[in-house]
Amino acid sequence: MAGRYSGVVKSWNGSKGYGFISSQQITGDVMFLRSSLPTDAKEVRGKFLEEKTVNFDLTTGPDGRAQGANIQITAVGGDFVAGEVKSYSERHGYGFIISSSLRGEVRFNRTDLDALTPGVDLKGELVICKVNQMPDGKLRAEKIMFQSAKIANRLKAGSMGFGKGFGKGYGMDNGKGYGKGGFGKGGDGSYDEGQGAQGMVISYNSDKGYGFLKCGKSPADVYFKSQEAYQPGMLVGFTLKINKDGKPSATNLQPGMSSGQTYTGTVKAFLENK
Repeated sequence: MAGRYSGVVKSWNGSKGYGFISSQQITGDVMFLRSSLPTDAKEVRGKFLEEKTVNFDLTTGPDGRAQGANIQITAVGGDFVAGEVKSYSERHGYGFIISSSLRGEVRFNRTDLDALTPGVDLKGELVICKVNQMPDGKLRAEKIMFQSAKIANRLKAGSMGFGKGFGKGYGMDNGKGYGKGGFGKGGDGSYDEGQGAQGMVISYNSDKGYGFLKCGKSPADVYFKSQEAYQPGMLVGFTLKINKDGKPSATNLQPGMSSGQTYTGTVKAFLENK
């Protein structure tokens, strides 16, 4: 039983690694495994994959049932596509994505992503994005997201789960927070006024003493004012303030924590028997 068929993904369980395709060419649903997905779509969630049109080969599984293989996800205009970062230059602020659903490379800019931990290497990382074709025929990505929370938490500057009360201690451990007044719940990318947050400097005007931050899933860049020179790419912690015009601004700026860096401190207590 071999051949090329088309159908629609009926369901996909990313945590268990299998799903089902419904096809008018075949009686009954066709099961498929993660290993049958394109390499650039191995970590997609059900919300992305379900109802996607796919082409596939039909094989027989170990149990004798029909099984989908060599799945190709069809790109639909205006919808998200899965892809892999082919290259990225932190210095120049742009990179390229390749997708098994598209022909040609897709350019993206640093501002299309949430704030990243400085120095991360995006090459090979799996993403989903919407793609627009420019007047010159080249492809341009927007609304880029990492395919899984695991990938995002490893790369994003705001992935430490900062919550309310930027004070003593920093919230880690999935955003639960350590220490009084430290970053608390957080982790969902939403921020309220007075909440502690972390972001990356994207611009700073030293003559006028102000700049802008990129902060998690904030819909707009965050304005800040400071006499200290903050370089683009620097990670900072701050308290979020919503101005009268509804735009966000940052106060109480402090150098942010990032993975791979060394910090010093004083042990307050140690219980050997605990």
